[in-house]
Amino acid sequence: MTTINDTDRVAKVEQIAWLEAMAAEAGRRAELLRAELAADAKSLLLDTGMAKVWDIPGLATLTTAITRPSATLDDPNAMVDWLILRHPDQVIKVPNPDYVKAARRTAQLIDGKVCGPDGNPIPGLAWKAGGQFHNIQIKVAAPFREVMTALAMEALNATAVNPAATPTTAQATR
Repeated sequence: MTTINDTDRVAKVEQIAWLEAMAAEAGRRAELLRAELAADAKSLLLDTGMAKVWDIPGLATLTTAITRPSATLDDPNAMVDWLILRHPDQVIKVPNPDYVKAARRTAQLIDGKVCGPDGNPIPGLAWKAGGQFHNIQIKVAAPFREVMTALAMEALNATAVNPAATPTTAQATR
């Protein structure tokens, strides 16, 4: 292994480490704020039974997404056993994904069982209730995003242009 004492390379590596650490921390903080907004949206959904769309003029639109009722593949082995008896041409080593997709799309809940269009239960599928909170989407307005991008670039350029503003290896090892 070669030890590098080239100050220029050391400074570049320090800046890379600093910028990556800033990006990671900024991402972590953004996720915390996103989780707070999602909790607000979920609470409103539970309180009012309605998915909300928040419009913040000139800034962003926040949309609450909710789940739809649907069947999910809960027990692939049970479905394979059933397919062997009813639809042997649909058996691969796992249930045919196209068949599962079609079965999920046409499934209905009858007496607590997931059934096909013919009313017969389909083993291996489970029912997922709809109307549950799924996530929140944030669409930032283009003009606001442009301003924030310019400000972020200005802040990052100040660090890149001024290496003195970047923490050094010596500072990090104190």
